[in-house]
Amino acid sequence: KLRPGGVLIVDNMFWHGQIFDAKDQTEETEGVRRLTTLITSDPGWISSIVPLRDGLLVAYRAGR
Repeated sequence: KLRPGGVLIVDNMFWHGQIFDAKDQTEETEGVRRLTTLITSDPGWISSIVPLRDGLLVAYRAGR
């Protein structure tokens, strides 16, 4: 559990480009998609995906 004020950094958010392939519905690819949706749609997070190499998610836990 990350406390408010904490920062979450996740590498490989583009999952070797597989997240852009709608036909790829493997468990791993869907997991990356779910994490992206979870963090970016939650108002308790301020987040951005940096398009550097294979994608880097940087998220600040703002709290509720």
